[in-house]
Amino acid sequence: MSEKIATIEDVARHAGVSIATVSRALHKPDVVSETTREKVQTAIAATGYTANVMARNLRLNRSGMILLLVPDIGNPFFSAICQELKKAPARRAITF
Repeated sequence: MSEKIATIEDVARHAGVSIATVSRALHKPDVVSETTREKVQTAIAATGYTANVMARNLRLNRSGMILLLVPDIGNPFFSAICQELKKAPARRAITF
């Protein structure tokens, strides 16, 4: 049987804080006290929590992916475009 994946609710329960506090500790650490931040980090380590990027993207209604349709991937021109897109850092405009 597979092991249950830790959720942010599990972290909150383990740290004794609210889900909102866990979220703030992860995304706006300057808003949370040092002791609370340490409790949350300890709970994260104990539960093995990792953020579920797919769930976050679904909630935010974005994926950060692009669709590229090319007529022939074997054509060196289209192949070169695909390679440049792969190399480009995220959130950067690419012009051709």
